Amino acid sequence: MSQWKPLLKWLSSLGALDTTAVAAIGVMALLMLRREHRLALRYALLLWLAMALGVCSKLAYYGWGVRFGLGAFHGMSGHVLRAFAVYPALGYAIVAGRSTWARMLGVGLGATMAIAVLAAIVWFRIHSPLEAISGGAAGWMVSLWLVRHERIASVSFPWAAPLAVATIAGCALVAWHPLTDYDFEDRLALAARQARRWTGAPPCKVRHGLVECDDAGTDGGAH
Repeated sequence: MSQWKPLLKWLSSLGALDTTAVAAIGVMALLMLRREHRLALRYALLLWLAMALGVCSKLAYYGWGVRFGLGAFHGMSGHVLRAFAVYPALGYAIVAGRSTWARMLGVGLGATMAIAVLAAIVWFRIHSPLEAISGGAAGWMVSLWLVRHERIASVSFPWAAPLAVATIAGCALVAWHPLTDYDFEDRLALAARQARRWTGAPPCKVRHGLVECDDAGTDGGAH
């Protein structure tokens, strides 16, 4: 399996913040090329809200030990969430306005890439399967929202092709040298603990590898 490690590392980096930002910009640009300006902005807002939900789930755990009754749940995987929110949407945006089979193929290829990101994240044990799947479900809702907009005008292929190729190549290249790293998780943990201190609550403790807080409630606290 060691010979596959570089590929799996690259796949996991496809969910990094900067890599998925390239894909999201590509989705918005392709939509604007079709004069779907409002749809592009609404997609960006929905993507931001989904990412905020993922961040809040981690802050709730690191700051207050809340696990939502899901056992060893540290929060949604941001990598998987973003992958499912941008890659199926990108596949759809590239072929929007074309046949049903073309749209299904575009979304399917994007979803396959997102699933590969999920598999790599779980394989490296960056997140548990539950954390990865919950993030994927949140991200998939963003792509699904866009896919439901079937009445999008088609554009001539020569205009859309360079933009699509540049977006895909940009994602692939940035994934090899991502600017962001997994230390973002540590920063969230620090921010959550600082926020808890501001409320005057006693600090949480780590027991058996899990954050537990005396006032976390029945869902996430010590049992």
